[in-house]
Amino acid sequence: MAVAEAHRLGMRVAAHAHGTEAIRDAVAAGVDTIEHVSFMTEDGSHVDAGLVREIVDQDVFVSLTLGTQPAAGVPDLPPAIAARMAAIHHAYLVLYHAGANLVLGTDAGIAPFKPHDVLPYAIEQLADLGVAPVDALAAATSGAADACGAADKKGRIVEGADADFLVVTGDPVADLAVLHKPVAVFRAGVRVR
Repeated sequence: MAVAEAHRLGMRVAAHAHGTEAIRDAVAAGVDTIEHVSFMTEDGSHVDAGLVREIVDQDVFVSLTLGTQPAAGVPDLPPAIAARMAAIHHAYLVLYHAGANLVLGTDAGIAPFKPHDVLPYAIEQLADLGVAPVDALAAATSGAADACGAADKKGRIVEGADADFLVVTGDPVADLAVLHKPVAVFRAGVRVR
């Protein structure tokens, strides 16, 4: 009912779901975006292929939680989470290869290894999992704009868009590390100082 009302008002709905049943409930409710999508169960993390197909078929955006700052050292994750990380990362690749709409989320600010400027690391980490660099970049730009319903003005460099962009000294598709050394930032075509 809440999703239908939000959609009636032209608003989007995001759900936070780690557990497989919670993901299933969110898809059934018709949400637009699901954060985390970890496929957690009592004994681990196991991808549900049928649920992945529903996510893809319903064009639900999945916000993959990545992004840790390497300089902060190895994060001290709770043992139950640490034991599931490889399976969660595998689930992200299954979603990618199935054609799911990927968006990057970071949970920035929740711990010292996740400061608020961790998004460039998330893009690199998504590519490190096996996602093509251009698709990892899209998950943080055009995919994110699509998920927010702002594709007509954000996330792309096209005529009529807001002209928000990051200037780097190299080709981020060839080397994502250039995202860590921006030369300039523009917001609505105006350089941010």
